[in-house]
Amino acid sequence: MAGIGIPIVRCKNTRNYGYLVVLGVMSLANAEVHLRHFGFTVTDADFGTTMMLNLIILMIVLMGGRVIPFFTQSALSEAATQIRKPIEFGAVGLSIALIFEEVLNLPPELLVILAGLVMIFHALRLIGWHDSRIWETPLLWVLHLGYDLLVVGYGLTAQAKFGGILPFLTTHVFTTGGIGIVTLGMMARVSLGHSGRPLQPPLLTILAFVLLNVSSLLRFAAPVFSPPLTEL
Repeated sequence: MAGIGIPIVRCKNTRNYGYLVVLGVMSLANAEVHLRHFGFTVTDADFGTTMMLNLIILMIVLMGGRVIPFFTQSALSEAATQIRKPIEFGAVGLSIALIFEEVLNLPPELLVILAGLVMIFHALRLIGWHDSRIWETPLLWVLHLGYDLLVVGYGLTAQAKFGGILPFLTTHVFTTGGIGIVTLGMMARVSLGHSGRPLQPPLLTILAFVLLNVSSLLRFAAPVFSPPLTEL
């Protein structure tokens, strides 16, 4: 964290100070995991691991708000992308609130309402970024689809709180889906852009985009639709 934080502070890059806060809390979550391994526990829940997952999701939320509409506007002339400040602040604020709600272990009814609101705000956020031409550009649709799965993950979080689905399915949608797909799309986009190459990924990279999306769908659908092992 110091390696990242010191240059940001020296350059007075205030726009990125929020990331330093998230990284600081990540460091605490990481420390909790190691302390738990050595027998020092504060809660019965697997607090550090859950917090780290939520913080990585938050990083995708913060980063996505910057790069997805920007890349869309850069790649498409006169893109229909809209950045609506109330929606943007609401989506990020509600995501942070959901993390605190889960940490405080509040009643499921409140968590369901909040998770539902988070899903709605992120869906509205994604709708504002949308332009029908993104489907012609792999480096755009991969980011939009990855963020789509974050929206789905928040919706499934609401269901999981009432026992509608198993919680681990929500985790798979967030990790294999949202985090994995957005991360792969960002690596492809940044590696091409920063090396001065045309922003057209090779066919193998596009195939990786497709396969990761399909695997995310299967990772969620297989446990839902396949029979229990005891029935086989």
